[in-house]
Amino acid sequence: MRFIAAAIALWLFRNEYRSLNWRFGWAAPLTGVGIFLVWAGPSFFAHQNAASSLGTALAALSPTTRITWIAFRVVAAVVTVPIAEELAFRGYLARRLMARDFDRVSFLHLSLLAIGLSSVAFGVMHGQHWLVGIVAGLAFSLILRHRGRMGDAVVAHAVSNLLLAAWVLARGDWGLW
Repeated sequence: MRFIAAAIALWLFRNEYRSLNWRFGWAAPLTGVGIFLVWAGPSFFAHQNAASSLGTALAALSPTTRITWIAFRVVAAVVTVPIAEELAFRGYLARRLMARDFDRVSFLHLSLLAIGLSSVAFGVMHGQHWLVGIVAGLAFSLILRHRGRMGDAVVAHAVSNLLLAAWVLARGDWGLW
């Protein structure tokens, strides 16, 4: 349901963010790879999966239901979540912390305080993964600030989520989701 709700919201408000620069450069996917390594690194070096009941719950589902759930989860993680979260945390919150009329704040001029506070909010939203969430928020903010392109932040976020999804599915490391 979250995927469908996010997709509908993004579609309904598409004219609001059409003016943003959605291009991206080579640093965006590299940033995504770096964030993935930070996110999955502890699990890799510990040689054990993070604790979670998600794997057990998924195993109890019928194969069709399980595959459908996983497909929606991956598409959401790679498509709607990066767009929605980058628009919310970098596109709105970071700039709103700087000015009431946030649309006038250039991504190139995000203050370190706005980057820090919006990254903490982003991290807190990621629950038990709050610390790596803050690191990810900082990375996504800094790549956005570097070129002023929303596309850089979204692609970095999407790549990290895609690699994390592949990791979770390949290793059954459900606690990272």
